[in-house]
Amino acid sequence: MVERHVSRRGVHRSVGSLETCVRDFLDAYSSDPIPLVWTKSAAAILDSLRRY
Repeated sequence: MVERHVSRRGVHRSVGSLETCVRDFLDAYSSDPIPLVWTKSAAAILDSLRRY
């Protein structure tokens, strides 16, 4: 997710510039978080892991 929004949308001429962009993105993203919604039950996830 960060790669899509930060690295592909600009040219960073230094590591510091990239770090600043990543931190700015994370601050903006974290200001209005979207909760994770589980679509499978715990049992379904564990069954899938057992088959793996």
